Amino acid sequence: MPLPPPEDLLEQILHSLVDDPSSVRISKMLGEQTTMFEIHVSDKDFGKLVGRHYAHVEALRCVFGAIYGKQKRRLQIEVIEPHRR
Repeated sequence: MPLPPPEDLLEQILHSLVDDPSSVRISKMLGEQTTMFEIHVSDKDFGKLVGRHYAHVEALRCVFGAIYGKQKRRLQIEVIEPHRR
């Protein structure tokens, strides 16, 4: 069984981490060699998404960085803090 595209997999993981999945928004920007995801969540879910000392975000960067690295692309994942919107 083939895996879903990385973007869909990322969205599924994010929805499982937060209490309000409808608040998750992902913006994807493509460069020549880099893919960047900006992630927006509700104020109350920000802490759940990033984890203690940003552990959850770092884990996502590690896993998805490996996936994109295999495709010879760089990856950036940025979680936009609620007060910066």
